[in-house]
Parts: sequence; structure tokens; C-alpha cells
Amino acid sequence: MTHVINPMLFYWCSVSDTAKALAIIAAIMLIIVCLVFLFVGAFHIGEAFNYGGGEDSDNYKVGAKFLNWAQKCIVPLAIALVLFAFIPSEKTLYKMMVANIATYENIDLTAETIEDAFDHVIDKLIELGGDNNAEN
Repeated sequence: MTHVINPMLFYWCSVSDTAKALAIIAAIMLIIVCLVFLFVGAFHIGEAFNYGGGEDSDNYKVGAKFLNWAQKCIVPLAIALVLFAFIPSEKTLYKMMVANIATYENIDLTAETIEDAFDHVIDKLIELGGDNNAEN
């Protein structure tokens, strides 16, 4: 049996919304972590300079490490935001599958099939209407 749409695509359609949600959750968590590292690092560096420690003090070194970690958070954050932006929703994937199959030939065939089905329904209604009138 040849499938018009691969059934596995329906699975991937449902997974896409989950992947999109995970990407935004990861982005939010990374933003929070980045901000915490940034503020803690800035606080420690500020403390080092406020109390005359300079760049050789322990507070400055700790602050520099936190700022370095904040910088390292930016790359995963950018990746998570790109994933969120470019992973299509389930609805979009369904539209893409239909658009992939929709051709002018398929549309003409579908229109003919619908017309035939409509004519068949009308014939049955006339048939049933004629039987009901004969009984009255």
C-alpha cells in the first residue's frame, strides 16, 4: 500500500509543538541564568573596586568568572531562540503536508469526485422523495 502522506509525519507534527515549547523554556531559563551570572559578577567586581582590592583581589576574580559564565550562556541562548523561531507549529506542518500533495491535477480530480458524490446524494434524495410521495 502506498501512502499519500507518510504516517510518520503525523508523529513529527505532534513532536514539533513539544520541541518548540522546550526551546522557549530553555531560552527563558538561560536568560535567567545569564542575568544572575551577570549581576553576581558585576556585584563582585564592584565590591573589589569599592574596597580598594583592584584586579588582584578575590572578589574581582570571582566576579570575572561569573561574567565569563554569563558570556558562555549567550551561545546556547541564541541557539534556543533560533530553534524557537524556526521550528514550525503542528498546524503549519499540516498545511505544508497538504500543500505538498495539492496539485492542479489533484484538485481537478477532487472536484470531479465531489461533484459525483453530490449528484449521487441528489439522486438518492429524489429517489427517497419519490417513494415517500407514492406512499401518501
